[in-house]
Amino acid sequence: MKKIKRAMSVVAVICVLLISGVAAAPSQTINTPPLQVGITEDTDEQYVANYEKIEENDQLIFYADLEKGWLALQNRESGTIWYSTPNDSETDEITTGSRRLDVRSDLIVEYFDKNSVGESVSMSFNSHTQAVRQGSIQTTRISGGIRVIYSFEAFGMVIPVEYVLAEKCLEARICVEEIQENSSFAILSIRLLPNFGAGNAETDGWMLIPDGSGAIAKFNNGRYTVAGYEAPVYGPDYANEQELRQPANTQAVRLPVYGIGKSDDALLAVIARGESAATLQAEFSNDSFGYNTLSSKVVLRSLSNIEIYNNKDTRLSVNGYSQPDYVVRFYCLSGEEANYVGMAKTYRQYLIEEKGLKKTELEPALNINLYGAVDVKANFLGIPYQKLKSLTNFSQAEAMADYLNASGAGTLSLRYVGWTNGGVFNKTVPEDAN
Repeated sequence: MKKIKRAMSVVAVICVLLISGVAAAPSQTINTPPLQVGITEDTDEQYVANYEKIEENDQLIFYADLEKGWLALQNRESGTIWYSTPNDSETDEITTGSRRLDVRSDLIVEYFDKNSVGESVSMSFNSHTQAVRQGSIQTTRISGGIRVIYSFEAFGMVIPVEYVLAEKCLEARICVEEIQENSSFAILSIRLLPNFGAGNAETDGWMLIPDGSGAIAKFNNGRYTVAGYEAPVYGPDYANEQELRQPANTQAVRLPVYGIGKSDDALLAVIARGESAATLQAEFSNDSFGYNTLSSKVVLRSLSNIEIYNNKDTRLSVNGYSQPDYVVRFYCLSGEEANYVGMAKTYRQYLIEEKGLKKTELEPALNINLYGAVDVKANFLGIPYQKLKSLTNFSQAEAMADYLNASGAGTLSLRYVGWTNGGVFNKTVPEDAN
């Protein structure tokens, strides 16, 4: 990807380890509620954050605005604070239109109007416009954190979310079983904390996206000026007709994690429950949006467009989401751990402690892909056709393997792609290998 530094090791490092907004201001004062940037006596109260301490432990301090549900998480080691809504949003002169309220929202809900006729599309609203400004959120303290009930009265929806400080992380939980809907509108997806850790157009930061072997995407890279990036965790669900924002040269998201980093601090998110129904979504600053964001959403339902005798209609598909909650855990990293290697170590420890991961006794293997043949465009007397071009023949593949073994490569895992007559794009099952 242009202007995206491929970290062949981002997911690879995680696998090896398994085997063997960005903060607004540095050096924040510990145990002092954070203050917003750019607030004056003329600032509308609906945009002013009034943080108070909710919970703390040896590593983290959790603050929240109990009126608006906004969050702030402080790393004790570095003093850096991560905000669920950008702490400098009042100084933002780039973001336009409804996106200015998206930036101040902790939920973005995608929904479908069941009363619509013919071919329809999904629509969305944010929690600030439809709940906070309407005075229809209820925030209460619970053990270790807060519970926020967002009542979207215009849509007849109620979505409870809990934020609890655990020993090593902040846990955000959408209480899916407690969601309420009316007969007219159906929730398709919920984007949770879409702006947590966001960096502005001047921030020198990066994102960890576990796309294929992994990628590090720089803030303000100019690559995704409009569409952004969106991809489902563990790859697409081919049973559903979905149009996701796919930039060129992307691969499946292999792990339910993502991260944001700046200088000597990083924020790692681990989707701990509901990951098979999750989608990662990144946006980069452009002429009408002043921030770089990376978050996840849980997809509860999907839409399918059908056409019968030139009549188009939209059907609502139930994805069969069976988890009672959708849970994302946020870990603060600093110093030498504030990079993708530190994120890999944190995720490995999570798998050991929560999923029972055990160290394998097998030795690491050198994994290599070899490509046998591929179709290329050619022409004969001006007539275009597809020509099969040999890339690596059997003798060459054997020579490579012998060379690596002789060079001390150790255990070798070799995958030979496109070795049959059809090459990489062969669609038939080989009957023999003579």
